[in-house]
Amino acid sequence: MLLSRHLKNAFRRVLSATGYEIYRRPHLPKGADAFESLRSHWPQWRPRVIFDVGANVGQTVARLRPLFPAATIHSFEPVPATFTALQTKTRGDANVHCHALALADRAGETWIQLHESSDQNSLVPELSGTTGANGPKVRLELDTLAAFCARNGITRIDLLKIDVEGFEMAVLQGAAPLLAAGAIDYLVIEAGLMPGNPRFTPLPELIDRLRPHGFWLIGVYEQYGSHYSQSAEFCNALFALEKHLTSGDPVPA
Repeated sequence: MLLSRHLKNAFRRVLSATGYEIYRRPHLPKGADAFESLRSHWPQWRPRVIFDVGANVGQTVARLRPLFPAATIHSFEPVPATFTALQTKTRGDANVHCHALALADRAGETWIQLHESSDQNSLVPELSGTTGANGPKVRLELDTLAAFCARNGITRIDLLKIDVEGFEMAVLQGAAPLLAAGAIDYLVIEAGLMPGNPRFTPLPELIDRLRPHGFWLIGVYEQYGSHYSQSAEFCNALFALEKHLTSGDPVPA
């Protein structure tokens, strides 16, 4: 045991000298991983229903499944080719349900100009035709989150993740009845930290949108920036209903 500890300490010193640090889950530094933070700070929390809006090819599902093995995950990805990749990646998980839908503030159809990187596809009009977004246009089906839940008998969402490249406000507008009813407990939303970039919904706007529904910003995670700036440009923001914070119990009543 003593030898093992000495070896670990020596290994850490070598890594630290080269600019690296190692942490064991669930003891990551605050701000490293929103999903890990939820599990480690409230280990008794067992989410039953998770929505992954902007699922791309299943990166978030891969992060969520080891943390919340019993959860039913609804993954939304509207672009046909990307949706096929999502289905392929999650095919072995019976509790992941993939939906070829873009959640928005209305039902119907729209067109999207594809980006050369699938995780950069966006329904924000200002981003169409910008660098990289010069692929073909494809038709997408739109629906609101509230209508989807009503149609499928879903009355509560334990965790709602939204990463839709600047289209977050439209998704939240479509979720308005659920937000007003207190039927969503936690949200993880990609958010902008600097003004002027339509790809990221500014964090202050998200705070203003969610605060009237009883949500508090409780963490800013995975801050990213360009190589040309010292400032972080965007992050993943974690919001929680106030009643869970004041009761000390993250589990819905």
